[in-house]
Amino acid sequence: MNGTLTIPDEASRGADEKFSGVVIYEDTATRDRAIHLCDGLVRNFWSDLSIEFTWWKFDYLRDEEISRLAAEAAAPADLVLFSAHARKELPPTVELWIESWLRRRENRPAALVALIGLATDQFKGLSPIHIYLRDVAERARMDYLPHVLQTFGERTDVSTEAIASRAGKVTALLDGILQHSPAPSRWGINE
Repeated sequence: MNGTLTIPDEASRGADEKFSGVVIYEDTATRDRAIHLCDGLVRNFWSDLSIEFTWWKFDYLRDEEISRLAAEAAAPADLVLFSAHARKELPPTVELWIESWLRRRENRPAALVALIGLATDQFKGLSPIHIYLRDVAERARMDYLPHVLQTFGERTDVSTEAIASRAGKVTALLDGILQHSPAPSRWGINE
């Protein structure tokens, strides 16, 4: 689905409401790639928007309690980001987890970002994971923003600009990210 996704301003969200992102990652390499993208979002919007990410590793979703907590975070999230290696399908526990929050998803603007494939992966191009996640996004009425690794050895670029160029249609959320001039970096652990 390529609809219009907007980030409500602080006045319409409420002072204590945050832009929420849920990151689901496979391993250290895919987590690091997701961190790079999320850091870019924070750098671009830190002065205008309170952004909060929760992080969930595939393996941890096997635990019933962790899976439940992750689903509670994903159902109302503004952004759900998957970062995984390219292959035929997601692990069954991850697909079950997706289905658990999908049926509770409210019909509100949001985006599903798929960072699938690393340069070291053997599978290249559009994978069955992309097709599944695109279907998930359509069922949830979320914008779908995929990253597709084209050729072996190609430098993986997960910048917001690169994802936008591959998304086909830039949503309002992504357009805002791309058009917002970066603020000086003052974000850090102690700030």
